[in-house]
Amino acid sequence: MTDRIAPTIASLRPCAEQHLSAYTDPSAGFAFGSYDRWYTPPIQLTPLDCLAANLLSLRLSHAEVIPLFQPGPSPATKLREAMQRVLDLVPADSDQSARAFLELDSIDDEAFQVLRKANELTADVRRWTAVTVCKVLHRLRPHFVPLYDSVLRGFYGTAKSRPADFFAVLLSDLKANQEWLGVLGKGRSGRPTIGSCRSSGSPTSSSGTTVGLGAWRASDMTIAEDIVGLLRQNPSGLTDAELARLTGKLHQQINQRCRVLAEQGWLVRDATPGVIVNRIITGPADPVVPNLGLAPASYPSDAAREWFWEGNVQSRLCGWLTQQGWSLTQVMNTASRQQGTDIEARRGSLRLHVEVKGYPSKSYADHRRSAETKPTQASTQAGHWYAHALLKVVRLRDANPRDNVAMAFPDFGRYRNLLAETRRSLAALHIDAFLVAEAGDVHRWSDR
Repeated sequence: MTDRIAPTIASLRPCAEQHLSAYTDPSAGFAFGSYDRWYTPPIQLTPLDCLAANLLSLRLSHAEVIPLFQPGPSPATKLREAMQRVLDLVPADSDQSARAFLELDSIDDEAFQVLRKANELTADVRRWTAVTVCKVLHRLRPHFVPLYDSVLRGFYGTAKSRPADFFAVLLSDLKANQEWLGVLGKGRSGRPTIGSCRSSGSPTSSSGTTVGLGAWRASDMTIAEDIVGLLRQNPSGLTDAELARLTGKLHQQINQRCRVLAEQGWLVRDATPGVIVNRIITGPADPVVPNLGLAPASYPSDAAREWFWEGNVQSRLCGWLTQQGWSLTQVMNTASRQQGTDIEARRGSLRLHVEVKGYPSKSYADHRRSAETKPTQASTQAGHWYAHALLKVVRLRDANPRDNVAMAFPDFGRYRNLLAETRRSLAALHIDAFLVAEAGDVHRWSDR
């Protein structure tokens, strides 16, 4: 049995310059030109600092930020106080006395324990995690607080429940590669700061002159761009297995990283071919809400089956959604009965989960039984299918309380009647429905 080679940023050294140049290109649409800036002196943690971290794909709203700054003791205010202690203990990187992450002997260093304590306090605060804390504080103390998210965690293969393991591995790996990463990050155009930047040695001013990137930020950008670069070279798409082979990464690492990139709007994970294919988005540039520019024909129907077959209903709905400005992030292969939500999409801050059902055919799809007639009436079986879809979307509603959830059916009177019979419950649960006509037209049940 061979020993597993530990993941290291050194494996990306041959392509690091190319990836980092792409990420820091002001016209590329990445967060570098907005998140990596100070708009006020980074001394006191403010609500705007928390919301600014949304530029790195967080979804903090007023509901999660306001409680941190309310008077009186609470888990949220304790978290804010712990985050403020990090800012108080660690000077800004314009201060020559600022302690840097790479100067730590270990993550058990007293200064870093303050950050770890803040991470632990997120357990009692809604929608705050170690990822959230690090993305908020990294912008204010980039030389000391590393970024932490599922992409980086997936690269190093550490457990989600143990952020300390990630920090320990990261510290060791960055120290081993500090020299070339420092050279890589030096001289990149970045944040307008105050004074001089100790982490890079490059003079800066409030007018926004050159700042060097720290080794950890250069590392983060390089990993994030690795997959994107390969998909740009292969516009027809690559599977997770193909990406794993080309990058030399574990399949699990690639899967995690592609899911995050799809979540951020950089690629779409298309399951219609029968296996998930990752495709870079090449439509009009909006990194948060990409326009796929796909016509309905891009999601081929099965002409050998009736129009009301589930796969054909899903195909027509996908085409309609893209025309309405939705970006598809997941499309399951209904022909192979692939498990999961049939369609997932996003439009701006909105997210949509759709469960699709067809209408029962009078004959069997299996050609060996095509001459037989099904014993169950189609309307009876359609009732069972409606019940299955309803249970699925109720579960989706419970798992995604802030998102849009819907069912989709071919436009048959049986489904219209069932929707009418359950309309009050659907309205109470904020569950929508789409009806797809034989001609391909799509109507929302709520617009009836």
